[in-house]
Amino acid sequence: PLLTIYYNDRSDEITAKWLGIYNDHDAELLNSILPLEDYSITKSDFTDPDNISGHLIGFDSFGNFVSTIPQLDLNEILLKSAQTELIHFLEKYDCVKGDDGKSLYLCSGNYYQRKYIELASLLNDDKDCLFVSKKLFSLICTKHDVSECVFIGITRASQRILNSLCQSGEINNFISLDSYHSFEVELAKLNIKKSDKKQCVLVCDAISTGHLALRLKAELNRLGLELDGVAALLGLADNAFYGTKPFVETFKGSVICLYNYPIEKY
Repeated sequence: PLLTIYYNDRSDEITAKWLGIYNDHDAELLNSILPLEDYSITKSDFTDPDNISGHLIGFDSFGNFVSTIPQLDLNEILLKSAQTELIHFLEKYDCVKGDDGKSLYLCSGNYYQRKYIELASLLNDDKDCLFVSKKLFSLICTKHDVSECVFIGITRASQRILNSLCQSGEINNFISLDSYHSFEVELAKLNIKKSDKKQCVLVCDAISTGHLALRLKAELNRLGLELDGVAALLGLADNAFYGTKPFVETFKGSVICLYNYPIEKY
């Protein structure tokens, strides 16, 4: 028998089909033990056990089911599919700008890049914005208990992502800070209590140098809170750039990016 995996990227559903397994009960039993990490079934559990044995699955001398199929990392399958779709959207909306091999662009952090990313067109499309937002949210769920999270959006793009998740029912609310330049003042006025014991997660459309995350962390720390994670659709950080190193060192292991697309900085 041969295992085939089908993934519906719109519903996030994975279905499996066993080619060569003709008994429905046996096929359902095999599906129930996916991703083949922990199972305890025997030959007697199958309706047609003689049709099970092959090069990849079968039974040992004691009648225990055994498999040589590598363990399936379903989260990795979902992530790779989401990344493929995001790359498609970058092309569809012409998000990569200025990559002509000649120009240099001065960025707000006082550094240069040969190209830059513009996600406004993608995020302004309700359907596609929801799609990528839910993919990012699924990734966040693998690292955080989202019922205990306070999501924070500072830029207009990040607020678009979080609004999309609110409208779809994935999250109930979030903290929206309107000014990139003076969000610290807004945050202080919200009177977030340390006793709430919530996990604070910054949601961004993209991470470039991580300066914004460092500023937010400093202000949360001043209020007796912690920034537990940073999540973004795109990771644009150039780890060799001196301006990125403080972010990388501070948030090691706490950054979630749907797709890493590093852009060299000067």
